[in-house]
Amino acid sequence: VGGQGSTRPIFFSSSLIMANDPAANLHEVLDVAPASTGTAAAAAAAATTPPPASSSNDEVPELASAEASAAAGAPPTVRVSAATAARILQREALQAADPNDPATMFAATLPDHAVGSRCEVSPGGRRGVVRFVGHPGGVPRPVIAVELDEPLGSDVQQGGKWMDGLDYFEPSRPDAPIVWKPPFDVVCGDFPELDPFADLDDSEDEAKDAASK
Repeated sequence: VGGQGSTRPIFFSSSLIMANDPAANLHEVLDVAPASTGTAAAAAAAATTPPPASSSNDEVPELASAEASAAAGAPPTVRVSAATAARILQREALQAADPNDPATMFAATLPDHAVGSRCEVSPGGRRGVVRFVGHPGGVPRPVIAVELDEPLGSDVQQGGKWMDGLDYFEPSRPDAPIVWKPPFDVVCGDFPELDPFADLDDSEDEAKDAASK
């Protein structure tokens, strides 16, 4: 580094500009050639050209009207989507119908998981009865509460409460084993209650047959 009046190099964007002539290598720093009149006009035109239309994946969801947004509880300066407004109004209608019944407020209908259906739950092939289907606590994806025939598994709890402390259904008995599962872990169908002593009976019969021979 020299004294006053000396040439001092400054490194910027992998190019070298001399301190006593900052504009000397400007085009090298920007990695562009000096613009001619035609090039400048083309650059100006490009700057004013609107961006290409967005693809279908970037489409903005349909917005609700200002009145529908206000009815959904949004501030005056906020517009919610039409789907969101419809869900909020549906929830408020359920709350107005029976504000003290979470099962009514957050219940849902899944064609393959009707309440009261016999089912098998993963993991472990555990069997039981569907007691509740819906969105407890307002969770976005539905979950299914199953009352198991036997208290098997580390995910078993008792009673019809969700983690928010509200009762969403009434089990057959207070100490009934309950699991909350996503729909893909619950298969409804012909799953009768298993007899835990069925194998023992077969073994005794086999033993008697062997002794009689």
